[in-house]
Amino acid sequence: HRTDGALVSAVLRSGDRPWRWSVGVEGAREELESTNLGDHHVVRTAVFAEAAADLGRFTLSLQARADHQEDWGTEPTWGAGGSWRIDDHWRLRAHVGTSFRVPSFTDLYYTSPSTVGNPELEPEEGRSAEVGLDHRSLSVTAFERQADPIIDYLLGDDGVWRAANAGRVTTRGLEVSVTLPRVGRLRWQRLGGAWLDSELDVDPLRSAYALAHPELEAAWTGAVDAGGGWTAGWTVRYRQPQDAGSWATLDLRVGRRMLEAFELTLEASNVFDREITELHGVPLPGRWVSLTAAWRPEVGP
Repeated sequence: HRTDGALVSAVLRSGDRPWRWSVGVEGAREELESTNLGDHHVVRTAVFAEAAADLGRFTLSLQARADHQEDWGTEPTWGAGGSWRIDDHWRLRAHVGTSFRVPSFTDLYYTSPSTVGNPELEPEEGRSAEVGLDHRSLSVTAFERQADPIIDYLLGDDGVWRAANAGRVTTRGLEVSVTLPRVGRLRWQRLGGAWLDSELDVDPLRSAYALAHPELEAAWTGAVDAGGGWTAGWTVRYRQPQDAGSWATLDLRVGRRMLEAFELTLEASNVFDREITELHGVPLPGRWVSLTAAWRPEVGP
């Protein structure tokens, strides 16, 4: 498969307080050349706008967007949120909004003896709401999201998974993040966790994605000053899937700023080479190592 994409956008912004706003337009083209999926291209255009206001202890924000593509028409989305600064330490926030996900080239055109796409798929539409409470070192968020009709693969009596707009899924969850104290050479460390629960109107035994998200997830991340200009970091991640056993992975990284704007980072993911499969027939990567060189020159006024 080969995919080429291009995107161009133009945005006009205003920074005057108490109101701040921006409006913009966007255009994108994506082209696929594939020996299995065939040759296809899509062109998408969009207009968007957002506004925010600081009103003493209150902040308000509004967002609106419309995306258009010839195959599925126009999809409008919107969002609205706000926060209340209770005192110097606590802040209460809330947000509601809509979203959508278009089917991928794989969802539309993939063909194999066990999996078949569907060129008649429609976009997946979602509605979400969340409320949260923030402290300097603590953040708690409760949320609910409804998706209808979801894009899923359903198992037929012949043993073939076929893409379909399958029905509705309602997911409720709770996220907690705690910034832990810095000790010794520690630069920072953070502990986070999330709990999720879903209500389905599709048969989970015939659905590829219905139970794909974890029921419980936690992560401990941090970084230390290793001396000599070097920094080292880690991520310990634990997941409890809804329909399989739990697993944990360890990621490590080490980096150094060589020059004022040049930084080198070596990362190792899934250090213990765990074998993990969360979606039917799609194993996650085992141990892999990457080296990144980044040049970030400072641009003055």
